[in-house]
Amino acid sequence: EATEALSAAGTQGQARGLLVAAPALLKISQISISDITAALAADVTTGDHRARGVEIASAESVELEQGSLHDIGVYTDALLQDTGVGLLVSGPVSDPVGVQSTILSQIHGEGIRVDDEGSAVGLSYSLTWSVWAGLDPGLTLGDGVLLEMDPQFVDPETGDLHLASESPAIDAGAPSGAFE
Repeated sequence: EATEALSAAGTQGQARGLLVAAPALLKISQISISDITAALAADVTTGDHRARGVEIASAESVELEQGSLHDIGVYTDALLQDTGVGLLVSGPVSDPVGVQSTILSQIHGEGIRVDDEGSAVGLSYSLTWSVWAGLDPGLTLGDGVLLEMDPQFVDPETGDLHLASESPAIDAGAPSGAFE
């Protein structure tokens, strides 16, 4: 399990908060990844220019729960581009990736993207807000998904991603018990 706050900035058009590249069973719990940005010169037009909150390059099984992926994107000459990805599955994962009780907010691109055709992702009891390019069309939506609802963070500008008392995410997570 990983319990930690991450922040990163890239200078070559790529930035990652967390990279998973190991053939293992991995449970990521209570992780907050925010302000992942990649700076890119305006005249660069080739290559893979994405900011990624979490990238899964290979694994046997991955569960992400009770997390927050916030403010992820790529800038060219101070203009925000739509090439951020909250969760990217770029390589093979044996079992479907499970995302539960997680908030994806202000993702300047896709909230969840699956590049590997043999891999799958399921989202349940989670909230999305201000995800510019939506979610991968192959994503399996389970119970309790709140689409495009402001999570009402206390002060996201200063990195305080605690939920305010009026947040629709309070008590909206998965019921106690097994991961779905």
